[in-house]
Amino acid sequence: MRVKPKKQLGQHFLHDKNIAQKIVNVLTDAPSIIEIGAGTGVLSSILQSKFGAKVLYFDIDTESIQYFKTN
Repeated sequence: MRVKPKKQLGQHFLHDKNIAQKIVNVLTDAPSIIEIGAGTGVLSSILQSKFGAKVLYFDIDTESIQYFKTN
């Protein structure tokens, strides 16, 4: 399954794992981490590795949610 960015939702998906890792590296520990628009999960997987159950994901795109659940 491939998720296409939807213009009407203003979606732009992060594909570069190196950039995602750099983003996560600057984050500090917090009671919770919220990712809005988890998309295809590139950033999500790295957040999960570092922060575990503290990460909450939100997305209104049902296609992205389905992709995220199955990958």
